[in-house]
Amino acid sequence: MLKRGLPRWLEWTMDREQARRAPFLAHSPLFAGLPRRLLGRLATRFLEKAYSAGEVVFHEGDPGRALFVVVEGTVEITQATPGGEHLVRTLGAGDAFGELALLDESRRS
Repeated sequence: MLKRGLPRWLEWTMDREQARRAPFLAHSPLFAGLPRRLLGRLATRFLEKAYSAGEVVFHEGDPGRALFVVVEGTVEITQATPGGEHLVRTLGAGDAFGELALLDESRRS
């Protein structure tokens, strides 16, 4: 990542966030085994967002523009059926979801 011309406090903040996120990514099954340098670069591309209990992250059919990694808590993956919502899977810390739509620019499944 090119940092030339950034204020020093911003460089320090970016380095600190990268140092905090990279080890977490290394323990995620999706990123395990990647070289440390690549994990560090990936860590700078992640944005953190907190969700409240019951809040929807995305709906089936939404455009896929992001990959999500659960930092803490759980996420329930559900699918709409004629009989209502069906629980497909529950994800926890370190689990990633939303990656398929990024691979082929399809809508969320």
